[in-house]
Amino acid sequence: MRGFAAWAHELTGTTAKPYFRTGCWYVSISGRYQVPKLVRPMYADAPVSLDRKQERADAILAADGPRKKPGPASRFASEDEKREHMRKQGREKQRRYMERKRQAAAESPA
Repeated sequence: MRGFAAWAHELTGTTAKPYFRTGCWYVSISGRYQVPKLVRPMYADAPVSLDRKQERADAILAADGPRKKPGPASRFASEDEKREHMRKQGREKQRRYMERKRQAAAESPA
């Protein structure tokens, strides 16, 4: 498990540490940027995998929608990912502004 954690750290920069609980070793890695970076080498071109895990990996790799709440980019994101995040954040702010403007126009008497 320490070897896997070291490999994950090389790929994503995670500081997750393995821990032992209820008779099993675990390591918990999460995040919008870290998980796809970890899943891609494990499942992107895997010749053999469990169907349910491959489906989950495909969903993670295909997810590229807008964030639910605009916020800062992950500290693990590359410069290109940070720039793309800023563009998405700007588009999301503009979309929310236009939605509020439409709602205000619909509510105000003509």
